[in-house]
Amino acid sequence: MHMACGRGDNTITGCIRKGVRVWQVMEVIIHELTGSIGMRKKDAATGFDLLIP
Repeated sequence: MHMACGRGDNTITGCIRKGVRVWQVMEVIIHELTGSIGMRKKDAATGFDLLIP
């Protein structure tokens, strides 16, 4: 479960499960887009396959 909360200029976003403190990547995919040329490519810094335009 994920949550985003904020007040004024401060926000916090992430997993609200007990013990989870840091997330390295947040990714949103909208399936309704058509004609997208997006693809996944390995990110050297994290080792994750990230979605790139």
